[in-house]
Amino acid sequence: MEDFHIENALYVLFTNSLADHDVILTIFVNITAISSSFAGRLIERDNILPTCFQLAQKNVVGAAKLLANISRHFPARMKIELDKLWEKYIDFCIDGLPKADDTECSDYLGYIVVNLTTIPGIRTEVAAQHLHKLLPLTSCDVPLKRRLIAVDILRNLSFDDELHPRLLDPADEFLTAILAPLADEADELDDEEIQNLPLGLQYWDKKRDANEIIRGRIVETLYQLCATKIGRTVLRSKGIYPLLRELDKATSQSKMENGALKLLNQEHTLHALIGILIRHEDDMEVPKDLDSIRRLK
Repeated sequence: MEDFHIENALYVLFTNSLADHDVILTIFVNITAISSSFAGRLIERDNILPTCFQLAQKNVVGAAKLLANISRHFPARMKIELDKLWEKYIDFCIDGLPKADDTECSDYLGYIVVNLTTIPGIRTEVAAQHLHKLLPLTSCDVPLKRRLIAVDILRNLSFDDELHPRLLDPADEFLTAILAPLADEADELDDEEIQNLPLGLQYWDKKRDANEIIRGRIVETLYQLCATKIGRTVLRSKGIYPLLRELDKATSQSKMENGALKLLNQEHTLHALIGILIRHEDDMEVPKDLDSIRRLK
C-alpha cells in the first residue's frame, strides 16, 4: 500500500504556513512534472488550486508552474475547478502574455492556456475574445518563449472545425499572423502571386522565423485548417501555396529532424499540405455534404 504520510504532511504545511510555500511548491512542481497520479490527488485537495491561483496573481512563479503541470495532466478537471474560482481566469492567464516586461509567471500562465485549449469550450472562448491579444505574439520581435506559447494556442484552435470560419474571416488577421513567420523577403514570388496574398504579407520585407519548432507548428496549423472545405478554399484563394513552395525551397537543404513536421506515416507535413493546396477541390473526391475530412472513414 502506498504511504501518503509525507504527502499529507506537505499538504498541511502548504495550507497552514505560507512562509513555507516556496519550498513546498518546488517539491510539488518536481513531482507533478513526472507523476499524473500525484497531480490528480492535488486537484482533489480542498485548498491547493485556490491557494496556487491566489499566489499566481501575486507573481509567485512556483504556483504558476504547478498549475501548468496539473493542467497538462488533467485539463478538463482543471477547467472544472477553475470555473468555480473565477469566471475570468482565462483573461488573467492571457493578459500578461503581450506585456514585454512581464514576469516569468506569465509564461507559465500561458502554458495553462495552451493545455486548456485542448477543450472545445475554451477554444471557443479564446477565439471569440482573445485572438487580438495572441496574434501579434507570432512576430519575430517577440521573445521566443512567448512566440511558442502563442503559436501553440493558435494551433490548438485550428483543430476545432467549427472555428475555421471565424479564424479565416475576410479580415485575414489570423491568416496573416500565422503565415508571417513562414514568409521571407528573399521569397521569389511573381506579381500575381504577391497580389493573391493577404494584404499584410504583400511585398514582405522581413526574414522568416528561424525557429524550426515554430515553423513546424504553423505548418501543422495550416494542415489542420485543410480539414474543412472552407479552410481549403480560403488557403487556396489567398495564394498560400507560393509561400509554402518558397519555404520548402529554403529549408530543403537542411535535414528536418523535428517530428512536429511529420505525419504519423512519416510523410512530410509540409509536402502533404502543398499537395492539398495545389489540387482542385473536385479532384480530392471529398463528398460535397461532408463538412470535415476528419469524419472520413
